[in-house]
Amino acid sequence: MDVLKLGYWGTQGYLDDRSKQAVMEWLRQRQTCQREELLAHVDLTYGVVFKSQQSYRVTTTCCIKLDHGRKRRHNVPRRTRCNSPKNTPKTQEIVELLMRWRSQIASGQVRVLLVDECHLLWGDACGYVWGKTNQRLEVPMASERQRQTYYGAFDYASKQFYLQAYDAGNTDNTIAFLNYLRLLDEQARLLIIGDGASYHRSQQLRAFLAAVNAGLRFEDWKIECIRFAPHAPEQNPVEDIWLQAKQFIRKFFLLCKFFAVVKYLFELVTHQQSFTF
Repeated sequence: MDVLKLGYWGTQGYLDDRSKQAVMEWLRQRQTCQREELLAHVDLTYGVVFKSQQSYRVTTTCCIKLDHGRKRRHNVPRRTRCNSPKNTPKTQEIVELLMRWRSQIASGQVRVLLVDECHLLWGDACGYVWGKTNQRLEVPMASERQRQTYYGAFDYASKQFYLQAYDAGNTDNTIAFLNYLRLLDEQARLLIIGDGASYHRSQQLRAFLAAVNAGLRFEDWKIECIRFAPHAPEQNPVEDIWLQAKQFIRKFFLLCKFFAVVKYLFELVTHQQSFTF
C-alpha cells in the first residue's frame, strides 16, 4: 500500500486557527448569513479574496468544515430542463435561414430577434442563506401571489436586449410586443424566433401577421415568425438572461421587502442591456 501514499499535503491555508475560530464566532452571532456577506467579511477583516465561486463547500466556509451548526437552506424548487439534441431538423432550419439572410442581417435590413416571456413571481426573490441547524428558518412574504410578466427580445446582430412589462402572457400582449419591436426600426424586416406557446400560434396572431404582410411577397414580409425546436429552452439565450436576473435578485433578496423592489432589480439587470453569448 506504500505506493498509494502521496507526498503532497496541500497548500497552507490563508487563515490560521485563531482566525478561523473568529470567523465561526462571527457566524454564531448572526441569525442568518448569505454567502456574499461571509466572503465580504473575510475580505475586509483578513484580506482574503476568493477567486473561484464554483464550490459553496469551499468558498463559503473558508476551508472550515460545514459541521459547525450551520447548513444551507433554499426554498425555491429545483427545476430541470429537457436535454434535447441540439442538431435537430428545426435547429438546422434556423441556421440555414440565418446563413441565407446573412448579408441582409449585417446591413440591418433584417433584424433577427429571439423572444421569450418570463413570469416573475414574488418567490423568485428567495435565495440561498445560511442558518442554524437547530432552528427553523423562515423568510416572510407579504404577498406570495404577486407576479409580473415580462416580454424580452434579444437582437441577434447587435446583442441588445429589449424588455417590456405586461399583465400576462397572451395573444393581445404578444401582438403589442411585436408592434413595440416594429417601432424600434420601422424600415427593417423582423425575423422573430420564439417557442411554441399556444398564444404564439393562435388564430388571432396569425390574422395580425397576415394583415401586416398583406400584399407583400414572402421575401418582403415585415414580420416572419418561426419557432425553436420543441422542449429545447437551452437554444434561446433569453432563457439565460432571465436566469441571470433571477440570480441577481436572489443574491440581494434581503433588500426585497416589497415586490416593487423585486421588479426594480429585475428590470435593472435586463432592461436595455447588452449581453454576449
